[in-house]
Amino acid sequence: NRMLDDSDQNLKYLGLLALTKILKCHPKYVAPLKEKIIKCLDDKDESIRRRALDLVVGMVNRKNLPEIVKKLVEQVDLSENMAFKEELLLKIINICNQNNYQFITNFEWYITVLVELTKLE
Repeated sequence: NRMLDDSDQNLKYLGLLALTKILKCHPKYVAPLKEKIIKCLDDKDESIRRRALDLVVGMVNRKNLPEIVKKLVEQVDLSENMAFKEELLLKIINICNQNNYQFITNFEWYITVLVELTKLE
């Protein structure tokens, strides 16, 4: 928990790496840290952003999908790294359509997201 707040980028990365391992077998222990993990998407270090992205994608469920997609769309808009933008776009589409759209409760919302993605540069 404290590792994600640390100014030492190495500790932050190790914290995210450990949480990735924990998420696989004990997701309930990682869920309370969702906000801190999402905040890591804004980090200046690309490796931390990518590790946080993997974690956020693994945390998606029906309840938090809109919030997470909104944050990822914001990241697409803010990022200047074209490779990271492409990765974000793929992650957004993949988390929404996983398991035959199991987490989508409102397809109008999803269509709106897709239209919004086409307007981003």
